[in-house]
Amino acid sequence: LTNPSEMAWRTDIPLTRVVLYKHGVASFERTGQIVGESVMELQFKASEMNDVLKSLTVVDQSGLGTVNSISYDNDNPVERLLHETPMTLRDNDILPAFLSSVKGTLITVQTGEGTTVKGTVMGVTKTDKRDQTFHDLAIITAQNEIVSVRLDQVRNLRLEDEILQKDLTTHLRTLCSSRKKDSRKLTIYTSTAPGTAADVKRRISLAYTIVSPCWKVSYRIILQSERDDKGEGGAKADSAEGTTCTIQGWAIVDNISDEDWNNVELVLMAGNPHSFEFDLLTPKYKRRRTEVESDDDEPRHAVANAARMRPRRMIESRAGIRNVMPTNMLQQMPPQIMQQQMPQQM
Repeated sequence: LTNPSEMAWRTDIPLTRVVLYKHGVASFERTGQIVGESVMELQFKASEMNDVLKSLTVVDQSGLGTVNSISYDNDNPVERLLHETPMTLRDNDILPAFLSSVKGTLITVQTGEGTTVKGTVMGVTKTDKRDQTFHDLAIITAQNEIVSVRLDQVRNLRLEDEILQKDLTTHLRTLCSSRKKDSRKLTIYTSTAPGTAADVKRRISLAYTIVSPCWKVSYRIILQSERDDKGEGGAKADSAEGTTCTIQGWAIVDNISDEDWNNVELVLMAGNPHSFEFDLLTPKYKRRRTEVESDDDEPRHAVANAARMRPRRMIESRAGIRNVMPTNMLQQMPPQIMQQQMPQQM
């Protein structure tokens, strides 16, 4: 995977075509140029994400690149997302709380005096002196020396663990996105095809269908009389020679998006295509069965399945039970096979 900082970020893929339908949906098409390994970001309302996930298409029209992946903000509860990155960030004492939650992490600390200490976090202690509170960071170095650093003297702190750095970035982004409750970000990652120059320009197009107000139409009828001015000495005599009728039809379109439709091809469709709603945004979890061993080491669900088996019909002869066969199998077997399956009388 490429480092996101080395990618070209684009958030302004221009809108080029809008198709409005009479039954309340609209198709949007965006076309633009990208270079190299590019990342495109789009913002949608939370209520639009299900339709976007259902209809989004991304095509590299130049054929010189590929679409690697698409990420989006789902409806997973914020508490669940923050639980995946177990770290504490409090407003009052953010640095002590954070360092206390990442014990065992390798860090490098630089103080205002120019001293640099590299080691593993052991913990943070709190000391109250003369109505003031001080926090001391305990670090164990590679030489097994325990060093105490006053946090108010720390000027630079670097996390040496790359995974923890990513977790911290994810944690902060989750907190930021939780404030935008009605906004969801969709990110598209693309790359150039093998053997293609990294700086080649590629044309990419995106299309998606979301809910939109129905377009409306209003008609006007204009009646106009044709008159010829006649007369002498400036006098005008009117003589009606006919009347013309003009019919005007006005389409009323509501743009409820956050961007203007400039230089956009607008298409109004009177058809009623099939459309439905389906929840693709909300993560779905399925509960699994818990297996419990019985006393005879046989899974308990196997015994339960045996109890749910269909009733069997027993074929008896003078010597007793000779064959046992399910009822549905007996009903489907031809008479010839049925006779062969019947046991001979003793």
